[in-house]
Amino acid sequence: VYIQVLNEVPLIVLARNWSSSDQCQGLENLALQTGLSAAQVFAQRAIVADRRALSANLYWNESYPNALTNTLIRRAFDFTKQLRGYNIVPGPFQEPLNYIQYSYAQEYRPHCDGVSVRKPYARGGRVATLLHYCQAATRGGATVFPKLNLKVQPSPNDAVLFTYKQDDNYMDDGNTLHTGCLVRNGTKSVVTMWMRESISSEEPWSDFLS
Repeated sequence: VYIQVLNEVPLIVLARNWSSSDQCQGLENLALQTGLSAAQVFAQRAIVADRRALSANLYWNESYPNALTNTLIRRAFDFTKQLRGYNIVPGPFQEPLNYIQYSYAQEYRPHCDGVSVRKPYARGGRVATLLHYCQAATRGGATVFPKLNLKVQPSPNDAVLFTYKQDDNYMDDGNTLHTGCLVRNGTKSVVTMWMRESISSEEPWSDFLS
């Protein structure tokens, strides 16, 4: 894996060759078995129409500890802890992976994944996102961070990590606002992983709003 730091504060990192093609094919097969449906974006339990694509949730496999989803989740959490030192623990109490498939003229409009105002971190909230690109559009489909004037054009099997809880325990002030640009040719598929601190089986992610 080749690591490139694209931005230091907030931290945004590009990881080339994050996964193998076989792992991506396995994720796609799981998504197809689950069934792709029209994507929705949830903000504090309300649905907002910011995304035009198809998606499926992929869950932590409690029956097979070394299942593909578990392996990739653990890798991402370990990677993020090494870079940021967050108190994040992988498991079925974290949010499921979200497999998203974009075809021609589909996009993900500008949004923030976590709290996007400069205020203290609230326990149980999101602290980081990893975008795992299994397919890349042949034209369009870049991920753009407009406030940072940063454009990422990934290749298949790459990943982008961005974090929004800062060292002072305050949240980033909206600089991780990002958008998935319109796909103009080809297909783009992304597996999104959100990470939360201080959650457990007794207090899973669904107990918290942010």
